[in-house]
Amino acid sequence: MTIDNSYSLLKNTWVEGNNRYENENYEQLCTSGYYCPNDKEKKIPCPNGNYCPNSKEMKPCIGGYYCPTGSTNMTLCPIGNYCPNGKDVIPCATGYYCPFGSTSMTLCKNGNYCPNGEEMKPCSTGYYCPFGSTKMIPCENGYYCPNGKDVIPCPKDFDCPKGSSTPIPKTTISLPMILKGTQCPANYFCPPSESSGSFQMAFPCPIGYSSNMSNTLPTYQNSCFKT
Repeated sequence: MTIDNSYSLLKNTWVEGNNRYENENYEQLCTSGYYCPNDKEKKIPCPNGNYCPNSKEMKPCIGGYYCPTGSTNMTLCPIGNYCPNGKDVIPCATGYYCPFGSTSMTLCKNGNYCPNGEEMKPCSTGYYCPFGSTKMIPCENGYYCPNGKDVIPCPKDFDCPKGSSTPIPKTTISLPMILKGTQCPANYFCPPSESSGSFQMAFPCPIGYSSNMSNTLPTYQNSCFKT
């Protein structure tokens, strides 16, 4: 059996479900969330996409809000969703973000990533995040990423391993070596032996220093010149 909620203007009688009200005030019976125009006998639930703050007013819900059936006011569109027309609440796709009150999805900005539609996070250095990113991407070998946006080729004489935020100067770190001859090699210094006065060990010049010529005489660290 269909239950009909109706109001008879002639009989001043209101029927709601199984309840019957005699000689009741019309305005009291037609509560907020319903629409009851004077020329109709039915108590109408405020339709989806509208809100009814009182019995005589039905107002359209605007974008950025939603108004389900029976609304008395507009409800702000929740974070992670967008509400284009006052009716629909649509989840935000990954690679986009939707703050409170969104009417449409916003593409994730360059230098940021949007993993879930609710938040936009800044990309860390050593990574890059182009428009619409859902996660951070490690900077590739041979490039460096200083700010989460730019991917810059590694300059000459520098190293840029995967995940670099800055280029690293190329340095060849050599270990001391035992000499087999009497020649001190370039980029090394060869102090004299305490016992013989000759040199038997070759030590690499400090980082940032070099010696571009070999020597048959004992040399000291100050024989390495700053480059």
